[in-house]
Amino acid sequence: MFKQKKILTFIVLFSFALTAQAQYDSPFDTASVARGLSKVTTLKDDMTKLNVPSRCQPFNKSDPNTMVACSAPAEDIDNSIITKVEFEPGKIDPRLNDVIPEEFRKDTKDKKTACIIRFKMMNDNKEMIGMNQEQGSGDDVGRTHSLGLSVSCTSDDGLSKTFSYDTELYTNPQMANGKYVRDSENRIKQKFISETVFAFVQDNINQGKATYWKRGFGFINKTDKKTFGPLSSANQQEWFHATLNKISGEGSAVTYNYEQGSMNKWGGFVTMSVGLQEHANLGNRCRVSLSAETGFRAGSIKDSSYWNASANAQVSYDITKGNAIYLRGRYDATDRPGSSFVREQSVAVGFQRNKSGTYVEVGTMKQQGNRTDVHDIPNVHTGKNDSMIFLRLGYGF
Repeated sequence: MFKQKKILTFIVLFSFALTAQAQYDSPFDTASVARGLSKVTTLKDDMTKLNVPSRCQPFNKSDPNTMVACSAPAEDIDNSIITKVEFEPGKIDPRLNDVIPEEFRKDTKDKKTACIIRFKMMNDNKEMIGMNQEQGSGDDVGRTHSLGLSVSCTSDDGLSKTFSYDTELYTNPQMANGKYVRDSENRIKQKFISETVFAFVQDNINQGKATYWKRGFGFINKTDKKTFGPLSSANQQEWFHATLNKISGEGSAVTYNYEQGSMNKWGGFVTMSVGLQEHANLGNRCRVSLSAETGFRAGSIKDSSYWNASANAQVSYDITKGNAIYLRGRYDATDRPGSSFVREQSVAVGFQRNKSGTYVEVGTMKQQGNRTDVHDIPNVHTGKNDSMIFLRLGYGF
């Protein structure tokens, strides 16, 4: 059992926060409440030392050792108070449920981690996600398709561990007199390289500090063979196109003759990066999040090592309690020494459940520069890199 001193402090501080909440018609802003805690008088063993003893009443008047609830008028509050008090499992009196809103309670008895499953898919052929494409755009070659899955779990100390799988397809079709070369089954002949990465990364981003770090390791495979079954980006493209033809009729998506080679390279890598982050509230419903990061990956096969720098900005707006829409922009620069320098700019809109982290996002990415170690070629009709369309999903639990 906790000492009365700790229990009394818990009730007094939360009563201040609840009174502050009543001053507003808009949702309670937990971030702005944090700064006023220092102005609250610390509760001593002798309650006569508290500046509002007349407004403290025990939950159970027949028991002098029961928890005590205190209130304070608005003029005694700085309007920005928050506190976090942790109790051992089973030590919180259930009567607290009547005075503390649900969003301020967190039961950690059986749950020490929070996890999120993420899915992402990107394609230069906009029809693949149901969008009409203009003539000459999204030619479905070069950097044309990618898919990724990851599971990330954050422990109560703010450290996150992420296991991820990513695969990307780069293709180069045979051309003659400005037209695709087809086989006897009217399939376009194309060379391809599929790059697949399996990684484990640890970070401390969720500790909320201004600076953070990431570190990890993994394995990378580059091949021009149709290996790994459904995990291969080449097999995924073939399946996507076959499914689209079944749904929309033959000719809705082109079919390819994947000319396989002899390359099948495996390698390992380590990765590390450091970053800065800042979060701020703009009023009661709007939030801004900024971050910048730089780091490296050191790999064992040619052109798998690089330096990377990125910047991310996101503006969120709470449309209802616990639900937000957001606009996000990101810039990435990746330098493979002696090989290539690629820049990417992306813009996305999304919907997010604030409590669980569940989200849905769709956006577009534009690339400048091309890799030389894979078939990262521009649009064969326009001579420019296609804009990529991506879909990102996350489910938190």
